[in-house]
Amino acid sequence: MADVFISYAHDDRSRIVPLADALAEHGFSVWWDREIHAGSEFSDEIERELTIATHVIVCWSERANRSNWVRDEATIAARAGKLKAISLDGREPPMGFMQLHALDFSQWRDSGSDDTSAALVQTLKGGSARHSKRVAAPKSGSKSKTWMAGALLLLLSAAGAGWFVSRDGETQPQGQTAQPAPAEKTYRSIAVLAFADLSPDGDRDYFSDGLASEVLYLLARETDLHVVSRTSSFFYKGKDTPLSEIAKALNVDTVLEGSVRKAGNRVRIDTQLVDAASGESLWGVQFDRELADIFAIQDEVAQEVTRALASGGDVPAIQSPTTDPETYDLYLRAQYQFAQRGKGIATAEKLAAQVTERDATFAPGWALLAMTKMFQYSRSLGLTKGEFALAAKPHIDLALELAPKLAEAFVARGYLQGMQGNQLKSIAAYRQALDLNPNVADARHLLYIELLNSGAWQESFQVIDQAYILDPLSPSVSSNYVFSLMRRGRGEEALAAAERASSRFPDYTHFSSVLGSALRFQGRLAEAARIQVDLWEATQNPRYQVQSAIYLSDLKLLDFPLPEMAPISGQAFQTLLGGDKQAAAEKLLAALEADPSFAKWDAWAGELLWWSGQEAAALEFFLNAYTAELDNFFSQGNDCNYSLAAAALFRRAGEIQKAEALLSECETIHEIRRTQGVGGIEDPDEYAELLVLKGDHEGAIRELEQVFEGGFLFDWWFHLNPIYDPIRDDPAFTAVVESLNEQADREREKYLSMWLTPCIGTETTCLKKTVFKQTAHLRPAHA
Repeated sequence: MADVFISYAHDDRSRIVPLADALAEHGFSVWWDREIHAGSEFSDEIERELTIATHVIVCWSERANRSNWVRDEATIAARAGKLKAISLDGREPPMGFMQLHALDFSQWRDSGSDDTSAALVQTLKGGSARHSKRVAAPKSGSKSKTWMAGALLLLLSAAGAGWFVSRDGETQPQGQTAQPAPAEKTYRSIAVLAFADLSPDGDRDYFSDGLASEVLYLLARETDLHVVSRTSSFFYKGKDTPLSEIAKALNVDTVLEGSVRKAGNRVRIDTQLVDAASGESLWGVQFDRELADIFAIQDEVAQEVTRALASGGDVPAIQSPTTDPETYDLYLRAQYQFAQRGKGIATAEKLAAQVTERDATFAPGWALLAMTKMFQYSRSLGLTKGEFALAAKPHIDLALELAPKLAEAFVARGYLQGMQGNQLKSIAAYRQALDLNPNVADARHLLYIELLNSGAWQESFQVIDQAYILDPLSPSVSSNYVFSLMRRGRGEEALAAAERASSRFPDYTHFSSVLGSALRFQGRLAEAARIQVDLWEATQNPRYQVQSAIYLSDLKLLDFPLPEMAPISGQAFQTLLGGDKQAAAEKLLAALEADPSFAKWDAWAGELLWWSGQEAAALEFFLNAYTAELDNFFSQGNDCNYSLAAAALFRRAGEIQKAEALLSECETIHEIRRTQGVGGIEDPDEYAELLVLKGDHEGAIRELEQVFEGGFLFDWWFHLNPIYDPIRDDPAFTAVVESLNEQADREREKYLSMWLTPCIGTETTCLKKTVFKQTAHLRPAHA
């Protein structure tokens, strides 16, 4: 039996911990709901401890005064003659309890030896508290509630006990209902934070995340609201970040937070809506229900918050996707694993399969199963489109048959269509998903990619800009946003965005590479190379090693050998950079002989074959692709990619019609691209190549001089690329190459000096990785 039972409101939890500790220091045994044991029934255990405790300390506050839980506990304690009241924020107790003395703890500083706590201890031990200060009544003219809070209170008045639930799950009538205050502020944006998992074992993150996500998704269906996407809202999960700081980063004026305690077949949920600027609690709800009621709870929370934030119209109710709590529990586990990406996708696939086996009518389960399969297959080299479609398409079709308006199913359909090269159908599917749910996971940035690849550049930029506003803390969105800025020639903004992302995601190695790209785009070659090499040192990732080879080649420095696991094209490219064309060609030809499908998923191999001196093999490679009409093989988005190399080879082989068709297509792309101010970031000299093939050699050199001002082109590219053979001996072209050499020399000296320092750049750009120890050598002159 505990000496003291503490009754409090959930958002005052941080004040209760030191209070309990201070009482324990004075020899009291203390019980509060942190002591609930795994498997216990919340209501039963709380009521039992409340009954047997010697003293009940009721901690009044603004939130506690409105809580029927706290009022009920205070009523029971008062009837038993063991109520001891304190005020955490200086407010009077609510009506019905104002006649009881409350110690003022508003200025208490978490000390067990000051006068305030001493007065409480004296009261508990039977003495008087004559020296304690009585709580003052609130001053008149205090700030009125906002229109949203008023709307919520009006809803509470109409719904009555629908918001306040008794310990046995039955609703209780309200004794007194607060009335809405005059409106004085309009709220138009909200972030739904990940709900805290307060389950006894702390292993129900997937459940609390799922509940918060459902509320968030319904809110997002209100087009009048700016609702921050799940990825960014959940970025602060487990972090002790002030709400004001979160609101500033996410650009919102309200925040919905909550906690979930799941034990046995019962669940207890606390939610609170907060004015982000003032920290004022606008509304709060607490539930204690059977797990079978989880869909009803989601519906109530989302419905009332949506009505409070929206324009007052009716909001479509949440349709319970399954009547089986165990199926839904498995689904939440699968979603949680899928969101982790990486190894979590395989786990998510197994869980999603269990979901559909348990309930074959559960449409979201089929959509998720399709996505898990596609994410794995799309990362497996060599699979044909037929195999890809066979794995996912039946699941997507079934999901849409069961739920024709399921946004997640349209995302899956869009992803499938995109992988099959059906860009227009993919774009249509993503747009339909966003019409159904503007906040559905992945749809917006996947739409950006498809729009970009289809040549709808300006619209793609609008989509990624909007995505960045709604989801600024999503790694994938941030990465795409940085590269979109580079495509628009906004290098300084791109670098600033890359630095922000790198500092926000210090453990996400991809952003080191993004930052390196932004630095390289700005001509800061030494810094870019240092970041890239440090990244390889830290990760041993073959893809990053290939990039390191390219970056070091910018500076005329030799790289280290690639491991066998690296992509064949990467190995061949690095070998080619080292000057061994024959070895590079052997790697590529062996790969093509061993796996004919290699050409379908690594189109770069054709260009590398040509650069390696294998003109006949390269011609056959491109002719096969042209005859098969492979979608997006020669041109993607705002780049011609392999069109120019193929056109040059076709022209040499007498395939004039094919060559002219590719050149015409590329010329159209560049005409639109230049009109719209869109730049290329992979091959910024692409237009110069086009001019060379058209015979405009002077125009090509002028283009190279202009592009060079950005500091993004390097002599190895000119040396390897046969397209430049017709102008290689032109003095103006030689001058361009010499200028590039001079810049490379300057940046190389910077890079070499960086070996002696632990990092480079500002605090946000500095990678705290081990210094690259390996000796670098000047590259031999090109043969």
